[in-house]
Amino acid sequence: MPPIVPLLQSLSLYPMFALTSNSPLGSSWSDRYLAFIDEIITGTMKGKIASKEQVYRLLSEALAQGMGEIFERCLLERQATVQAQLDPGPGAERGTEMEQAKALRQSRALKVLAEAWGRWQTENQAKSASAAAIADLQAAAPEDRLSVLFQILDPNQTYVFNRKQIELLAQDLSQAEAALQPLAQGLQQGLRAFERMEGHLIGWMYDAPQRAVGFESSRQQVSPWQYWSQHSDSALAQQLFRGQTENRSAQELAEALAEVNLPDWIELAILLRGMQGGLIAWFDKQPYSRTGGQNMAAMTFLTFALLWSELSGGFRANGQLSTQAAQTLARASFQLALQILRAFAQRDNFPLYGGMVASFSGEGFRETMDYLDQPLRALEKTQEKARILTLLAYSQGWLGQIDRSLVLHEEALALAQEAADQRCVVANLNHLSRMQLKQQAFEGAIARASGL
Repeated sequence: MPPIVPLLQSLSLYPMFALTSNSPLGSSWSDRYLAFIDEIITGTMKGKIASKEQVYRLLSEALAQGMGEIFERCLLERQATVQAQLDPGPGAERGTEMEQAKALRQSRALKVLAEAWGRWQTENQAKSASAAAIADLQAAAPEDRLSVLFQILDPNQTYVFNRKQIELLAQDLSQAEAALQPLAQGLQQGLRAFERMEGHLIGWMYDAPQRAVGFESSRQQVSPWQYWSQHSDSALAQQLFRGQTENRSAQELAEALAEVNLPDWIELAILLRGMQGGLIAWFDKQPYSRTGGQNMAAMTFLTFALLWSELSGGFRANGQLSTQAAQTLARASFQLALQILRAFAQRDNFPLYGGMVASFSGEGFRETMDYLDQPLRALEKTQEKARILTLLAYSQGWLGQIDRSLVLHEEALALAQEAADQRCVVANLNHLSRMQLKQQAFEGAIARASGL
């Protein structure tokens, strides 16, 4: 029975939906959907359909699997017809006042239907994505499921799982087989952990203005990490935040763990993902300093990539966990570091003329390149890698590591040329010229400048 039949039969309270001898049910899907759209318009104009939720319910019942494109064409056709009545164009005769009023009411009904269609598309796409994700997880080997999960949640994918979609995935996973329950539990824990943390993301800035704005740590300042540790009830997150407060590498934490509960690790990943996204969104919106906000957003990307890179190294060196567990966690942590770096480099406002010096300056400064070297080497020769190397090269130069800076800028230049990223090419030529000028290598500086 075509989906529109139970729809019409279920509407016995609405006479205009009654089946008639000339019903289009035996005709094409286009005819069926056009008839449905007309019935929605009629029902709305007669007051039989009074809410957007009702329109959405009727549409959901009427739509058939795989026929959405046909419905959309029918909807656009009706919208065009009504719009032509409202605005007939130059030289065309406009209808009477009554006809115009009727067309206006039809237009409003179609607008509500169009909104319902957009909502249905979003929700149906989320359901399809969740179903596909569960199928992928079911097909994966047990030791690969964690990596598959975070490949699915990769923000660089065409379809991006936001919070609502992760909630749906967690709910669907909770109803799947027992082997997938830890994944569901971890996602749900992570969403709850971020919900508790969300209101405190930038609270340290207002709670005490003298506190640090960046992620550096010193004895004179209370870092955001300490503030966050006070507002998290996740044991693993608290350990990580406290370690950062004390300027200790996240690698030390991962290396010392004697036991890791998989849901707790997923909780940490979802929490950090939410914190990273929330901080970047806030920094991007700051009107007082476009450059300052951009630099803080860049700092956030690299800080969280650094954390995951350190955690990966710690799990690789962990001698207390089982070999399989340590390798699984190391691989997944490394995967998250790469995803952050890729997302960072794809930003339109990626800072080609700036560095991360202030972000990692403080007592016990850890060389950013030392910790990001492995994930960077894993990245293919791409535009993203060229841009990240440019940023790190600038930072090394500012710190006085001129030779190291020159090597990185040269590598970034070659990759940018290969990727045809002209902005990145120009930036590296400028940086190389400036660096060589500092070394009083005037011929090299002129050569680089002439390369522009």
